[in-house]
Amino acid sequence: MHATRRAYEERGEAAVRVLADFVVSYRWHVVAIAAAALVFSVFAARGVQPPARSSSAGFSIFPEGHNFNVFAEACSLFGFARSAEAVRVTFVWGLERPRETDPADDEFEINSIDSSPRNPLGARALEETARRLGSKFENPTTPDQERAAVPAFDAAFDATSEEAQAWMLSFCRDLRGSEATARRLKDPNSVVCFAEDVEDATRAGSGGGFGSPMSPERYGAALRRYGRGESNDGAVRWFAPDRPGTPPAPGRGGPTLTNIPADIGGSNEGRVASVAVTAVLRTSSVSSSTAELVAEHEFWEGWFESKLAGAPPGLRGGFQTSPTWTLTETETELVDGAWTALTLSLVFAFVVLLGASRSVRLALLATISVGSSAASLLAAAALLGWTMGVIEAVCTMVLVGLSLDYVLHVAGAYVRTPEADGRRERAKGAVRAVGLSVVSGASTTVGAAVFLLGCTLTFFTKFGLFVAWTLTSSLVQAVVVFPAMCAVWGPEDVERVEGEEDEQEGWRQTHADAR
Repeated sequence: MHATRRAYEERGEAAVRVLADFVVSYRWHVVAIAAAALVFSVFAARGVQPPARSSSAGFSIFPEGHNFNVFAEACSLFGFARSAEAVRVTFVWGLERPRETDPADDEFEINSIDSSPRNPLGARALEETARRLGSKFENPTTPDQERAAVPAFDAAFDATSEEAQAWMLSFCRDLRGSEATARRLKDPNSVVCFAEDVEDATRAGSGGGFGSPMSPERYGAALRRYGRGESNDGAVRWFAPDRPGTPPAPGRGGPTLTNIPADIGGSNEGRVASVAVTAVLRTSSVSSSTAELVAEHEFWEGWFESKLAGAPPGLRGGFQTSPTWTLTETETELVDGAWTALTLSLVFAFVVLLGASRSVRLALLATISVGSSAASLLAAAALLGWTMGVIEAVCTMVLVGLSLDYVLHVAGAYVRTPEADGRRERAKGAVRAVGLSVVSGASTTVGAAVFLLGCTLTFFTKFGLFVAWTLTSSLVQAVVVFPAMCAVWGPEDVERVEGEEDEQEGWRQTHADAR
């Protein structure tokens, strides 16, 4: 066993010596080829974009052509599936807009409303939207529920004034009938407007004698009658006075929110808490591209803001939202976040390499090698037709950290190689000293990743290919490209740390043995 191991080490060391001699001898050729590959990789990597279809391609865990995906594609051909995939926009009044301030902050103002004309719909808005538009508005019993379940109300909201009644009916008519919006709606009947339903129900109940505008008291009663009906799907919610003996919700006094259509405790004096109008669009949340959904969101945001400009004071705090907007923003942030993480990782890698080598020139060369490895993976992803979904974004974010290790070992060996030999001998000695260890480490990891390529789930196959490609590219950069660049432009003298003489003597002996 020991003889076999020793024979393997001798053959490996001999191969590494040949490789070191080759890299230094043909250093200019290696650098030229590496530079051309880097330029090509950078241009090719720009082709990595979000999925062409917003949700299915970026989040599917099964490969293309799998029975699960085939079944989903077949179901999408039916009308009920297309209806379920349609984007639904909800226009809300009575709840505060998503705000930049963290609700958990002690200095958070309950009545502060974000003055920005555009609603932020990032990851933070997931909690905000759930907080405002959950299927149930329940009174919390714990501080965590207080923050997560109770919506934040607009203190200036008033939907019962005569001006508000007239404006809301006008808003629904414009939403359904204006040229700009009608062509974006699935059909005119896809608009669900509580104001029109209340108007029709009031006229029908009075034999056509009553309708808008009504007094605020009469309109509030009409809204409550509508709220108890089956047609109300959370479009109208209101407060009920506190019941005697019932403690207020933690952190909030005053009225509690009635969960429609649950019992309201027999009170007819509650104030309307929020109202909503919904519309179903022609745009599909599945088959539409991310760019199309972003454009759709921007249109409805701008259109609604223009309407709010002419609204009565009690309705100017409205906002529009949709779960599709949040998903679209998430997919866009995946790409932006991946590129940002990659850039920051390269910066931190340079800092780490500078601290390890104590040479700006050596740290720069090593960072170029790490960046080349990262660029090669992104170029391969673009050529393979990958899109920047969840899996690809996660891989990109850890790409630099996985590529740095081997180059860092060779850079450390370059620093510790005796300085009297010059940059060429330094580069050659660095490869000879740690080349076999680096190759051995990379081969075991790549060998383990290869087994993932036979999996069915997309995550495992892509992650296996990511690991195998990244480590292979990093290995080539560490033992071929980086030593060649060091032989051309590496530092001759490297700053030493006090107390390193004993370690340096050991490296001289290792270097002599390798020669």
